[in-house]
Order: sequence, then C-alpha cells, then structure tokens
Amino acid sequence: MTANSADCLEDWAALTRDYADELVIVVDDASSDDTLGVARRVADRVAVVEHPPFVEVTRDVVLRQATGEWLLLLDDDEVMAPGFAGRLGELVDDGYLTHYWLPYRWVLRNADGSYGWLRTFPWYPNPRARLLRNVGSIFADRGRLHAPVDIAGAGRVLDDDDTAIYHLDFVRRDRAAREAKVERYRGHNAPSCEEYYLWEDYRATLDVVPLDEEVVKGTPTDAARARAEGAARCLADVGPVVTLADQRNSSARNWATADVYHADYLGSTTPAQVLANRGYAVTVTVRNTSDLRWRTTGLGAGRVVLSYHWVHPVHGMLLRDGDVALLPHEPAPGEALAVVAGVWTPFDPGRYRLEWDLRAEESNWFSERGVAPLVVEVEVADHDRLLERRRAVASLPPRAASVAAGPSRPQILARRGLAGLRAGRNALAGHDPASLVASANVIPLRSERALDTRDGSGFPGAPNGPIAAGSVVTLRVTGRGGIPDTAVGIVATVAVLDATYNGFVTAYAADGTEGTGAVSCYFADDGRPSAAQVLVAVGTGRHYGQVALHVSDNFPGTVQILFDVVGYLA
Repeated sequence: MTANSADCLEDWAALTRDYADELVIVVDDASSDDTLGVARRVADRVAVVEHPPFVEVTRDVVLRQATGEWLLLLDDDEVMAPGFAGRLGELVDDGYLTHYWLPYRWVLRNADGSYGWLRTFPWYPNPRARLLRNVGSIFADRGRLHAPVDIAGAGRVLDDDDTAIYHLDFVRRDRAAREAKVERYRGHNAPSCEEYYLWEDYRATLDVVPLDEEVVKGTPTDAARARAEGAARCLADVGPVVTLADQRNSSARNWATADVYHADYLGSTTPAQVLANRGYAVTVTVRNTSDLRWRTTGLGAGRVVLSYHWVHPVHGMLLRDGDVALLPHEPAPGEALAVVAGVWTPFDPGRYRLEWDLRAEESNWFSERGVAPLVVEVEVADHDRLLERRRAVASLPPRAASVAAGPSRPQILARRGLAGLRAGRNALAGHDPASLVASANVIPLRSERALDTRDGSGFPGAPNGPIAAGSVVTLRVTGRGGIPDTAVGIVATVAVLDATYNGFVTAYAADGTEGTGAVSCYFADDGRPSAAQVLVAVGTGRHYGQVALHVSDNFPGTVQILFDVVGYLA
C-alpha cells in the first residue's frame, strides 16, 4: 500500500525482486504524483483504493490481491534485512507453520550522522506478523489502527538479524511530519502510539544498536536491478477503485478458547529500580503446567500472552491491562520458555508492586483462574533523583549504604505530595462518586468546552464529525482549560445531539480504570438532546491526564457529542 512515493518506489520495488516472485502494489487514489504510473511499470499487479483514514483499513484487500503461496506484507518505508533472501527458503519450506512474526526495527540517525535501531521498549521487542501462507480462510485484518493481521494456525516469533524488517520512518520524516501523523491517528478507536513516533522525548535513556548505512539507503544491487528489469509488468488496465466500504467489509474473525489456566513462573530480569514513565525490556520465564499446548499466536481469542499489572501498596490497582508480550512458540505441557516482554513504568515516582500475569485473550487472566502472578517490588524514581541517590550510596561504606539506600515510601509521598492525589484517584477509580467527594477537594471552574464534534473545537486532539457507535473518544484534559496536571479527576457535562439510534455514552479514565462509579448519558433517536453530569477519573501511566468517552454499539448509528468541564478534583 503506497501513496505519493513516485520518487522512491522504483528502487523499493527493485529491492523486493531479490526474494519476491510476484510484486503487488496497491495505490491510494489520493496520491497527487505519478505513483500509479510508476507502480504499473514495476509491479506484476496494481490495484487502486479509495483513500482510507489509515493504512490498516486497506490491508485485508491488499493481501487478497496476490497469487503466491506465501505473502510478505511491507509498507513503502520498510525494507527487509540483506540476509532475508538467504533465509526465505528455510522459512517457507516448513510444512506446519502458517505464519511468522518478523523482528521489527525502528531506525534512527545518530547525532554523528551514523545509523542505528532502537533496542528499548516499546520499539523492541516489537515483532510483526508479516509473513504468512496465502490461504484466504486463515487470515483476516480487522482494519483497526495499529492492529495486527489475525492469522489462524501455528506461528513462530523470530528475532535474528537476517529476518528483520527495518522501518525508516524516523529517517525519512522529520519531527514535524511525525507529529502531524500522530495528530491524524488521534480520535480513532485505538492508541495513537505517539511514544513510538516521537522518540526524541526519550533520547537520553535509549539503547541504540549500530546499523550499516547500506541497509538504511535500501539501494538495490546490480543483480536485483537486473531481476527487476526482467520481471513481469502490469500491462492490464487497473480495475475500478476499491471503495472504503468494500475495504471495511473485507475482514472477518475466528475465535477459539481452551482450558489453559495452569502455569508456573520461574523468574524474571525485572530491575528493582527504574525510571518513571519509561520502557524496559524484561525476560520472564514461565512453564506450561496444563495438559494442553498453549496457542500463542494466531487469532486473538484464547491466545496465551504475557502482560502485567502495576499495583500501589496502599491504594491498590494502578494499571490493570499492561502491554502484551507474545510468547515465542507454543509450549508443550511441562515445557518452560523465556519470554522477552516490554513494561512501561508509572508516571509518578514511588514504590510499586509489578505483577507479571499470563492471559488468555478475550477470556481470563490466569490470576483470575487461581494462578498467582509473579510479583516484583519495584522502586520508580525520576531521573535526577535516581542519579543523585546512586552517587550518594556509592560514596558510603557498605553498611551505611544499605541503610541509606533510599527514602522510605512515606517520605517519597510527602515530598511529591502524592498521598492525597493517590487517595482521590483510588476513590474515583473503584468507588461510587459520593465516596470520592468525601476524599478529594472539588474545585469549580468556569465551564470550559473540551469537545464539540460538530466542528472539532475544544481541547487539542478533539475529533471533528459524528462519532460512530462503538467508538472511543480519548481526550487529554489535565494541563488545559484551568485543570492542573495534578488533578485526579474532573466534573463535566456530557451532552448528546443528533443521535440516529438509542444508546448511551460512558465516561471513564483512559487507562481503563472504570470502577463502579462510571456515569452514562443515555440518548434516543427522537431528535431531542440529552445530557448528564459525570464525575470521572483521569488516566495514569501512558494515559496520564486522559479521559475516554465510549459510545455504545448496541445498534449502528452516529451521535454528536459536547463535553464541558466545570470542575476538577485535587
């Protein structure tokens, strides 16, 4: 899938001839240059699609254009590792596997002009299901932003240099272009993934692996260029443009579940001391003690993955649904395996409990079925304080150092003023609004319009246009409209206009801590507006300061939403 790539598409296509028998290019009809003409010169098959809101909408259509036995899905800013052609035969000759998750490496340019790829979570580990058998009934793409292709059957997760996909977005696009991309991604029913694209915000703590410049340039060899010149060309007229509606209707799902809730945790490399609001790659060793082979790849429901919870020692669950780590293969009963997982640390410094927990997706956590999670006590510190304490401890005798290893948890909370903040957030996340008012100060504000979907006005990131049933609108509310960054919740009025079906809008913290106090605004398709006042927590961690508005999906339809903040909770 490509758009406005006429200046680089020919070289990119020649590179693929090193391993591809057939090249299919799907062109966005919004392209303003000669991308379609170049595609017809270099590809075996060309299709044109109506401009989608994001590339994943087209993927199911793209995959079904090819006729080869195996499919490799690439974007126009991605290149395969030079050794991929040599490994391909081994991969596709396997008679059991249906797909591979290939290592995905985000490339950047260092200050000295050299290149490297990021070996820091969330950029690593970050495998992508891009190589799969061309059997139409075993795969489907849900057309959701940043969601992978669903593939049935057994797969394997690879992590070697020869099978890597190198993503050149950071090299080809400057900061402004990537910020514009993130802005386009906001407002959809999926994370914007801005921490991936705005890597400069974390520059000081990144682990960068050196990379040969030839990989980044993606220049075809003479042999690859010769094969490209001798390959077939798309001579037939391109068919009609595939409409956006047809793209969305091209995907399907296939779910399955199994009794797999039996496991042992054998250990992890989780650091005891970490920085706040940062990513870490950790190895967790688990053993399958069930009577079944765990399904670890393929379609989502029932797939066994590793995730985590962040728990505050006093105020309870801070983040329930952590990042998901794929298991490298399907472990047989009794087999142990090491899982490279990513963890993102809490926004606020302090002492926390990190719980590693397996989950059968769309079913249950293993801890909900009687398997105790792997618990690690972790101190989260801000960067300056961590360096200061390490220097101080290093200068003391061994015994004194053990005593002075750090301030106690009450000292940290008092210094940061977090005790009241945590109490208020906990009350809002897990209790009714009445108990919240008793535990936090409500500060009134002049009504501030945070969202008006009729014209896209409000706080930055507010969507423009009717909101479809089943959608989730996420807004950053702290630090705007008189709401301080330390607010643990907001008081707001949510109003619904122009509803075309009967349903409700629910407000809750964007990190999913909905609790029992979530308030809904019910609406009907009778032409009358409806409104409700809500008391809602703000998100924590990677969703810090954000609230979510979920539009029910009991019937198809759309609504217009107004969201006015009238106070906050301190």
